[in-house]
Amino acid sequence: MSAEEKEKPPGEGGPQPPGLSRDELLKFFDLDAELSTTEVDPLAHAAPPTPRRADNPDAMVTDDWGRRRGRDLLEEHPELEERGLDAVDLADFHAACFDVEPELHPDCARLLKHTFLSELLATPEHHELRVATQLSETASALAAARYAQAYAELLEQR
Repeated sequence: MSAEEKEKPPGEGGPQPPGLSRDELLKFFDLDAELSTTEVDPLAHAAPPTPRRADNPDAMVTDDWGRRRGRDLLEEHPELEERGLDAVDLADFHAACFDVEPELHPDCARLLKHTFLSELLATPEHHELRVATQLSETASALAAARYAQAYAELLEQR
């Protein structure tokens, strides 16, 4: 093969890839088809955004055991239910005290509770309390009930 042939692109006298000829490749990939002039919306076929779960009552990420602890605590403190709290609220307060790494749920529908817990988790007092409550059912239950009472007071003021 001459130096002149090596410089030419494939299909114009230059080296050919094994298999299909230039014309066969153009036909295979439909490269000689006319381009559409219709404008295409690039988001037309995109998946719709995941809607924010406005119905999610959880302010903390909890598992089944944590939700059960919330139900148990509500049974132990029926006065909290009378003040407008439910088992989800108690599970959130318990998770804030008991869990090794308490995690706020990003899409809580109860904005006041989410804000209350967010601010609570940031306080030095809560960090000091967690030394005693982390992974302790009894200490966490006592602290969660106290936090729930403070939250109920906040709800009553609104």
